[in-house]
Amino acid sequence: MSTRRIVVTGATGFVGSAVLCRLAVQDPQAQVRAVSRTPPPAAAYGARWVDADLADGRSLHGICDGADVLLSLASYVGPDAGRCTAVNSAGIAALVAEARRAGAGRIVHLSTCAVYGPGPHRGRTSAR
Repeated sequence: MSTRRIVVTGATGFVGSAVLCRLAVQDPQAQVRAVSRTPPPAAAYGARWVDADLADGRSLHGICDGADVLLSLASYVGPDAGRCTAVNSAGIAALVAEARRAGAGRIVHLSTCAVYGPGPHRGRTSAR
């Protein structure tokens, strides 16, 4: 069986960092390329870290080269509607286009309710 080559965007986020940790434990032979706007100073989880920003489509060029799988886990959750669109809509479209260009065999995308902008999903507490 060949080594899987996996690209993980949003690697320093809540979900992305948990996925990196799980990959390190369950598939230590995988070649993981962790993508973040702010990579850590040291190689965490045995991943190769790449600096890229979904709001800057040019920074995405080449990040999926040689990848078997793209795990798209990055999102912007905040008050800036323009950045929300740039990252969660245009940025994801550019990322998927880059994965297709590079010939990634699988694309797994996890979205966020932030794509709908500020709304009733913000600041909700559980019902009692």
